[in-house]
Amino acid sequence: MREIPPGGEGKITVSPSTRNRRGKLAKTVTVESNDPKQPRFQLKIHGEVRVLADFELSYLNLNNVLKNSNEKRLVKLVGEKVSDLEIKELISSAPETLLVKATKAEGGEPAVEVTFKAGAEKQHFQGMITAKTNLEKPDQLTLRVRANVTDDISALPAQLYFTQFAQEKLQRPRVVRIRSLSEQPFKINKVEDPKGAVKAEFRKVGDMWQLEANLVGNPDPPEGKLLVYTDSKKQPVVEVPYRVRMLRKATPRRVDRTKPDSPSGERPRLPMVRGKPGRLPLKIAPKKPRVRPPT
Repeated sequence: MREIPPGGEGKITVSPSTRNRRGKLAKTVTVESNDPKQPRFQLKIHGEVRVLADFELSYLNLNNVLKNSNEKRLVKLVGEKVSDLEIKELISSAPETLLVKATKAEGGEPAVEVTFKAGAEKQHFQGMITAKTNLEKPDQLTLRVRANVTDDISALPAQLYFTQFAQEKLQRPRVVRIRSLSEQPFKINKVEDPKGAVKAEFRKVGDMWQLEANLVGNPDPPEGKLLVYTDSKKQPVVEVPYRVRMLRKATPRRVDRTKPDSPSGERPRLPMVRGKPGRLPLKIAPKKPRVRPPT
């Protein structure tokens, strides 16, 4: 462990991640040491992330797509060098399902037309589009695409996640929207969970239905399905899966009071630098009393 002598200096290297970030950036790094006067202090980092060229979206989420249908989107390219950018090649990870074409937006900006062709089977699709450019940097751009191929009456989100606390704690209900992708009218008759761990109320909101689901039990195993019964002959039951994560109360940190390493008699916390794993912790050596030479 590297130590800093009294009156000495040390360096901390911090590399903030700029992935999927644009514009102003603000980060805080907490530094802990064994200095009894200032055991903790914060380093505040401010900056601005410049985008030379990139897709305007970090990923394209098409959400629910009806089986045997096509979903089309236009994704623009943005950045400081977008006026000089030319798309030399477009590569799709699934060329038969995810079709791409270079085009222009209404304002004249370069763009990519994305067409997703849903099949006859229900699936969770994930793909990626790579655009090779004429720029030296960045020479290529990537766009991730997600889609959930489903039946006409579908739920958004397609799956629910709950947190079961070890101690009683209020949590907000999970909201699910049930709608017909083909805009066919339907009615929800009832909603139930065979395990009895989730209760849901439903009501009509515009052209869709809204569920408010609450976790009231602890299912074993920690997963199940909400069954939504409708008056549709093609889809009398719509299933909404859910999962429950158990969150236990944190175990208090043990303190060794037999070693008087601090004025209070408590063993100080191990020094560490938060925000960048793998860095050496900062340790400040206690000041040594000055001894005057005998006169």
